[in-house]
Amino acid sequence: MADAQRAGRCAYSRNEAEQAALRRRAKVGDFTRVYPGIPSLYAETMYWNGLKPPERTMHIARTLAQAHRTWVFGGLVAAVAYGFEHQWCLHDGSVTIATSDHGTHRPDCHLKRVYVPKTATTRIEHEETGLFLLPPAMTLLDCAGSHEFRFALPFFDSAFAKGTTAEDVLDALGRMHADPRSALRLLRHVNAKSENGGNRWHAER
Repeated sequence: MADAQRAGRCAYSRNEAEQAALRRRAKVGDFTRVYPGIPSLYAETMYWNGLKPPERTMHIARTLAQAHRTWVFGGLVAAVAYGFEHQWCLHDGSVTIATSDHGTHRPDCHLKRVYVPKTATTRIEHEETGLFLLPPAMTLLDCAGSHEFRFALPFFDSAFAKGTTAEDVLDALGRMHADPRSALRLLRHVNAKSENGGNRWHAER
């Protein structure tokens, strides 16, 4: 567990005996199961309670990337990695990964999927985190499709302040075959100079 904390990750094991030990520690409150997927992830309760929501999301993502080395992350994971401003209430313990097929996946509130053709050639290896991520413009489209306008707008404002352009987003729209309505509305209202895009939506609806 200490090694995982130093690496900014959670603890997990594919060994059943070790997983059982983690479950026992969680049952008495020493550990918290922070991700119930495959594998289940655990963190020391006091340590986890001291983390900010974006830090928790990145701990989960780093651990899942270690367990699933080809996964490409989008949504909040990519947004946090790129430094896009957003409201922390959006962090619910879930992560989003890109998938290049329309295959049948079991519904999972903790593991969300976004369709991206040719994911393997689209992904970016993020230098700071070491994670495979969707490019910034595709991350914006994922956020636009996942969150209400008032929550999605700060992502766009922040990304545009960092250099993303409308042309980038429109190009990504064509490559992702995404529903353009939410993104086009956000493009009409994006303001790279906004200090708090989340409060502007009331005046711009």
